[in-house]
Amino acid sequence: MTAPFDNFAEFGMFATLHDGTMYIEEDFPSRAAERAAEGSQPPPRYQHPDQQSREMMTYWGYKFETLALIPTPPSTTSPAEIEKHQRSIVSNHAQHCSIVNTSFGPHSLILGGEVDGLLAPKPSDPDAPIQWVELKTSEELPPPARQQHRDILKFERKLLKFWAQSFLLGVPKIVVGFRSKAGILRGVQTFNTTELPGMVRRGTNCWDGNVCINFATEFLGWLKETVVEEGVYSIVLRKKSGVVEVKRVKEGTGGIVSEEFLAWRRRDGGGDDEKKVDAETVTTGEAKTDGGGGAPS
Repeated sequence: MTAPFDNFAEFGMFATLHDGTMYIEEDFPSRAAERAAEGSQPPPRYQHPDQQSREMMTYWGYKFETLALIPTPPSTTSPAEIEKHQRSIVSNHAQHCSIVNTSFGPHSLILGGEVDGLLAPKPSDPDAPIQWVELKTSEELPPPARQQHRDILKFERKLLKFWAQSFLLGVPKIVVGFRSKAGILRGVQTFNTTELPGMVRRGTNCWDGNVCINFATEFLGWLKETVVEEGVYSIVLRKKSGVVEVKRVKEGTGGIVSEEFLAWRRRDGGGDDEKKVDAETVTTGEAKTDGGGGAPS
């Protein structure tokens, strides 16, 4: 979604077509190899004292989540337990996962993904909206009297990724922790996901949510016209290339669709209660959403 306004956007995915449905997952081996390569690089010969490593800034983000979230509702958690949790070792293993459906124009999707936390307990009604919340960190802005255009532009460009992720996941609130260059939390601000496109439009106007949605719709249509035979396809967008490359790399499903699922489908889809999906449906392990449509103003 962010590619039209992010020259550094990149992704690698695998897709397979089975019984008229396209299944997509992230290229996990390549992502793991990239992270391993980044971690093995020696530190720069000279680094400004205020410049922290990517690993340290990643840790700050997880630490913010640890401080902001607890595993049980606050009303049933003692102050001692809250303090104990906040002093616990930072971990990124705990997460909420959800599987929902949405559409971009005529393209129906089933999306699965991860969300940071909840603002309230999950409702007992499965059709009721869940009060998801996404947590982010960002370098603090200078005081208003010292703010320059480039300071606002840098932050609002970052809001593009914040918005796209939460829009897809159906997350209504984004809590941003503003930190100093040394990683000290200076302030917290809550943003309504639906209001971010309008906020940026009235500010630097550096991105447009409707353009992002239209791009995603056109891309899905092109992908469905390209992946028309069974097999495994790689889908790659490299930084600064501006071109999405799709090519068939091997036969079969490549593990994207599990053998257990294939066996279940061969048994008439698990019975009469199966909810059928049509050829418009794309399933992915990238993200999730409660709804598509146009970007709010």
